[in-house]
Amino acid sequence: MQAVFRKFWAEKDKDFLATKFAEKVLLMLLMLSPPLLFSQDYPRGYYAVAPIRIKPFNTFNLGKISYHVVDVVDLQNNQSIIGDIYEGAANLRYQLRAKKGLERNFNKFFKKAFKYTEKGERKIVVAFKKLSVTEKKENLGIHGGRLRNYEIEVEYYESKDSGLSYLYTDYQKVDSLSRKLQYNLNRFCFQFFKTSFAELDV
Repeated sequence: MQAVFRKFWAEKDKDFLATKFAEKVLLMLLMLSPPLLFSQDYPRGYYAVAPIRIKPFNTFNLGKISYHVVDVVDLQNNQSIIGDIYEGAANLRYQLRAKKGLERNFNKFFKKAFKYTEKGERKIVVAFKKLSVTEKKENLGIHGGRLRNYEIEVEYYESKDSGLSYLYTDYQKVDSLSRKLQYNLNRFCFQFFKTSFAELDV
């Protein structure tokens, strides 16, 4: 396991900044004119590949904790791929991918989420075993929105001088009636981690 993490720690991407205006344009193009935005190099059966950013819609405000997150690793076989959904009036199928990868997204996610929390010395590594959003085409006609399935599984490790020490695994699956994909994926991740991180100080 340590060898796997060393490989992911070997290289780091440079920070990527996007304005709120650009994010709004991205969502508008996703609904109205996807061919203008998305790469045409997408898998068979999909209309397009949709890159999204995952970010907290709020801060955790946990007061004082004993730890801080030093790194995020993605252990999934298909890294960056989150799942598939149907969008627009024509119900076109999109493959969702985390823009710049899960590791980059969630390193920034935790930095923002813990902004007003007093952090301790323990060094925590968060390892993603699964993060997915899926939608069945037969559920598209549900009144009031679209039924999407959110699923997450992560492992927590503490980084010590002697190496990585496994702490615990957490998992959650939620079926959610969703009108705004980006907002609800962010909310799902935020609520999961706010509860999940609490176990570190039990």
